[in-house]
Amino acid sequence: MVRTGEETISVSVTEMDPYGADIYTEVDGDPDTMANLGPLRPMAGGWQGIRGADEHPVDVGTEDSAFIEHYELTPIDFQTNGPQIFYGLRYHTNIREVGLPAMFHDQVGYWLWSRSRTR
Repeated sequence: MVRTGEETISVSVTEMDPYGADIYTEVDGDPDTMANLGPLRPMAGGWQGIRGADEHPVDVGTEDSAFIEHYELTPIDFQTNGPQIFYGLRYHTNIREVGLPAMFHDQVGYWLWSRSRTR
């Protein structure tokens, strides 16, 4: 039952939860991550942007800086969360200003994708 203001609506578990009553049993995944990445698949690999431009505030007005960004996306093993299964890419991005040896931004993270589960 769900109450919305003065109204009570009856909703079945299957309408609310596409995974059913068992949310604890983990599903078996396919070890071929590349075949299961869905829309993330074309992103796998290394990328480099050599024409980055950044306009940022300084004491008096703004300043322009050019930068180079290196972005690497590597497939990871599938991950489960009960009945959910995720395939993904680990990313690492590294950004440096043109002409300077030290990076000014470095970030690591994950892009995850899960195929829709419908019955």
